[in-house]
Amino acid sequence: MAGALRAQALWDEALALADPVSFKKSVTLAGFLDLFEPYARQSPHLLSRLAGCGEVWLLAATIGPKLPARAQELFARGSAFEGYVMDFFGTWLADQAMRRLIGPLRDLPGTLTRRLMPGTRGFPLEAQSVFVALAGEALGLSLSGGFALAPEKSVTAVIGRKTAAIRSV
Repeated sequence: MAGALRAQALWDEALALADPVSFKKSVTLAGFLDLFEPYARQSPHLLSRLAGCGEVWLLAATIGPKLPARAQELFARGSAFEGYVMDFFGTWLADQAMRRLIGPLRDLPGTLTRRLMPGTRGFPLEAQSVFVALAGEALGLSLSGGFALAPEKSVTAVIGRKTAAIRSV
């Protein structure tokens, strides 16, 4: 029982520390390729996934710096389990912020691609710099020398939307 109470206390603390903010922008496929030059063209997988998309959604979400700082504080004072749990909650909350961005897109006509994130499937991590240029100030995002996002629990992605051509009779 004590473990469950401690987990609940950590969850409540994580919710209090998380400050989710997000960014969503729609561009044409040509606009996406221009914005993300040369990064997008370096990923055959990304180009294949987005082929035929009339629209590409640029998405970014963060929970802010407080929760990751708290996890680091817990680790530093030797509370490894609590630090791990807090870090896990931060990852989950950042992913949920991204899922909240994607949810309404599912109601649009057409078919969505899976989300594609810089640093995966040949989409260079350097593409994070475009997201920071577009939304960094509004979301408080910045990049490390290795192109990792700060705050630590921040996520970026692109999703394409394909619409069926309408034929007239």
